[in-house]
Amino acid sequence: DMGISFCVDEKIESLNVDFSFATYGVADQTSIYVHTTKNLYLALINDKSGFPFKDILNYDEKDDKNGILSINKSLKGSKKPKSHDYATLQDWRTITRKEDHSDEIMTACYKFEEIVTRSKWQRKPIHISKSIALINQLTPKFFDEHENVAYTIQVRKEGNRKYIKIQLVNKFPGILHNEYSNQKELLNESCLFQAEIKVNSENLLSYKPYSEKKSFSIDREYEEIDFLYRNLDHFSIGHNCSATWSPIESPTQVKSSFIPTYDLK
Repeated sequence: DMGISFCVDEKIESLNVDFSFATYGVADQTSIYVHTTKNLYLALINDKSGFPFKDILNYDEKDDKNGILSINKSLKGSKKPKSHDYATLQDWRTITRKEDHSDEIMTACYKFEEIVTRSKWQRKPIHISKSIALINQLTPKFFDEHENVAYTIQVRKEGNRKYIKIQLVNKFPGILHNEYSNQKELLNESCLFQAEIKVNSENLLSYKPYSEKKSFSIDREYEEIDFLYRNLDHFSIGHNCSATWSPIESPTQVKSSFIPTYDLK
């Protein structure tokens, strides 16, 4: 989970909030392509090669010698243990490798195998814009656009200000520690990447009056940061991330960030 806190005028009843993130899934074989040479492609489709999948090959020529290899139909069966189409491919490789002058056709086969035997991850960017009422929503509220992602909002009124905390919540099913491996599809498919929360408003106020009350426990690191930036107005605080705002002096936008920048002129 990650989020930002910021402050607006007490009269503001709702805000437009932009949530963005990306998920990754294993790419379908028909969406994968590899760079190859024309000679290697011709070696695969040559009748003498006996290559069993030449009918599903696509070749997009870039110049006289080079092009892009792809397929128009995914292989069937499992990679481990090999079955169906993968077993057919393995049998063909075993026989062909024993033949004389097989170097070129085997190199061509490696290009084909880059498409069908190696998992490729495809990024799916997701952008969600919502008008959110400034009332407490402490139970994660799921997005219509994604069944495993939600948000929460916490609103606290102090004087003529509303202090708001918005979080993006990952609700994918948890993964047991003994199943935690970046080699497994489930882990990668359960993560949110490049997540960002962004709020645009003409009514952003400094966070500092709330901070100066120090009504919560703070540690030494917080005290050092508070001292270094004591003469600067704060307009946002990040949770499990950093936060930025712009323009610096009178911001109309606050957003989460993982690489914050600030000009200390």
